Amino acid sequence: MNRWTGFYAEDPRVLSAPRSLCSEYAAVEFKKLNCRFILDLGCGVGRDSFYLASEGFNVFSLDSAYTGLVKAQSLVPTDRGVKFRLIHGDALALPFPDACFDGIYCFGLLHEFLPPDCDQAVEQVIKEASRLLRNQGLLVLAVLAGDPTAGLPHVRLFTRKMTNFEDYGLKCMEITKYHDIGCTGSNNYLVWRGLYQKIIK
Repeated sequence: MNRWTGFYAEDPRVLSAPRSLCSEYAAVEFKKLNCRFILDLGCGVGRDSFYLASEGFNVFSLDSAYTGLVKAQSLVPTDRGVKFRLIHGDALALPFPDACFDGIYCFGLLHEFLPPDCDQAVEQVIKEASRLLRNQGLLVLAVLAGDPTAGLPHVRLFTRKMTNFEDYGLKCMEITKYHDIGCTGSNNYLVWRGLYQKIIK
């Protein structure tokens, strides 16, 4: 994920890209279950974190790219009612105790893991997300949709089958393929958007 360190530092488009449509969907779903504490996993410059915080959630925004967090700090809303924290951390080993979040929001992180270790990395992130969710907690996840053998240089595309995480205690409540807004402002970002619920058997 080193490419994001340079990207956030050098590409001005990240400062003007609007929030994703997925964040609006997440806010609605989180409110349905009275979720309060939300982790934005792979928050970038915070465009979706700030929106979720403005909707009344207590948001913990984590990213491994320090340059993104620096940009996020410069964009912090002045509204004192907005509650969020910026955290520098690794999605493969999240610095939080078990069952500490009501919801996790993850837009565009999993497709950043490339071969040869991508399957293991995705599995570890999902395990960590499941570990952090309380029972009945929600995960809203978006990944690029398409043929993973297509050979894109910087991202790995996901098939519908690759978005099944029941083995990790995450029941898929809804899955949709649609176009969203990428971090550069492009609105032709074809993604799978999944809603998952943590189920303890």
